[in-house]
Amino acid sequence: MSQNINVQSFDVNKEKFFKMWLMILQPFLKLRNKEIEILSKILYHRYLISLEVKNKEMLDELLFSSKIKKQICTELSMKDEDYNNLLSCLRKKKIIIERSVNKQIIPIISEPFDNFKLVYNINIK
Repeated sequence: MSQNINVQSFDVNKEKFFKMWLMILQPFLKLRNKEIEILSKILYHRYLISLEVKNKEMLDELLFSSKIKKQICTELSMKDEDYNNLLSCLRKKKIIIERSVNKQIIPIISEPFDNFKLVYNINIK
């Protein structure tokens, strides 16, 4: 095992995990704070729906339904117009493509979801 390994551990709940995930990816995504807020909620709700719905098309349909939109707006104390504007911004950045989240942004999670490891392998040449 190489000695050039640095490990950091963080304790978060499942909902906060998605925000942390986006903050880690932030140098690549270049999202504004509000975009991170809404996208983390979208990813969290996607995760919750995925526990029951295995069909990806149905999952996306439910995720972008008016019911989930209303729930996210309530959780973030956000108006419908603000939600729609932020979704438009995320579409322009190719984070949301049509009516689904870009698959490269979705963390690969398997149950039990009580631990998540993200590994960066940097080869120095």
